Amino acid sequence: MAPRKRLAVDRFLEKVLYLDNGCHEWTAYVGVNGYGRFYLEGKGALAHRWSYEHFIGPIPTGLVIDHLCRNTKCVNPKHLEPVTASENVRRGLGPAAAADRMLRVTHCPQGHPYTDANTYRDSRGRACWTCKRANRKKHYALNRQRAIERAAEWRRANPERYRELMREAQRRRRAKLKEEVGQR
Repeated sequence: MAPRKRLAVDRFLEKVLYLDNGCHEWTAYVGVNGYGRFYLEGKGALAHRWSYEHFIGPIPTGLVIDHLCRNTKCVNPKHLEPVTASENVRRGLGPAAAADRMLRVTHCPQGHPYTDANTYRDSRGRACWTCKRANRKKHYALNRQRAIERAAEWRRANPERYRELMREAQRRRRAKLKEEVGQR
């Protein structure tokens, strides 16, 4: 007599760890994306999707399963909700979700509004021109004396080049004055 085939639900439930926070964590194979995999009749399936379909019902067409608990290994059907892909991304923790949340921020941490005139983009995202100007002034005030000393040191070390630069600046000033007088 052939060995009796075990029910899929029995095989599924023996791979679940029940946590105190209500999550039913998948303990078998987990893919690189962090989602549990369950093999049924020789085919792979996502464990959380199988759990939802088995215990709740079919996933509506065009919807994906969102983990309300943010634990991708959780297969508790009460922690799973069918939503649109865009809603799932908006709720998520990835870069697109972070960008979406940042667009809802209307003021910088110091309280200046993010308007077209007061906003620029840098490597970290949006930034405030008012704060940048204040930081530049503060930096200048703190480093002004050092910059003056470095310039004087350079002049002492490069007297010929300094004189040449001063003569060139004087020539440009004279040419500009001559041009302004000629335009009157």
